[in-house]
Amino acid sequence: MNLPGEIFQGALARGALVLLRVQIGVVFLVSGIPKVREHFTPKLLGFLQNVALDKGHLFYQDFVRAVVIPHVTVFAAMLSSGEVAVAAALLLAIANPLAAAEPLPLVVKYMLAK
Repeated sequence: MNLPGEIFQGALARGALVLLRVQIGVVFLVSGIPKVREHFTPKLLGFLQNVALDKGHLFYQDFVRAVVIPHVTVFAAMLSSGEVAVAAALLLAIANPLAAAEPLPLVVKYMLAK
């Protein structure tokens, strides 16, 4: 038997998770839309050369030099479309566990670069 306090706490927890999911979805949407609209490759290349290769971790710098910079157009397309897809999935509540897990590699990538 659930007490009214337990029911209220459960509803608050679910509501907080919905607000968090929507907020993260909006952040990724606001970040991804300009990348899709304009040519993102030069900006990504500038970021990689000026920030990731200077301030990134050593193993990440090697990865950027060997893999990302030679294929920067592919990575720019994957990054921009991935951000918009994650935002859409989070905002529309489609595949919530997968959509919630997808931003983690993006955030880790940003942390390793800076």
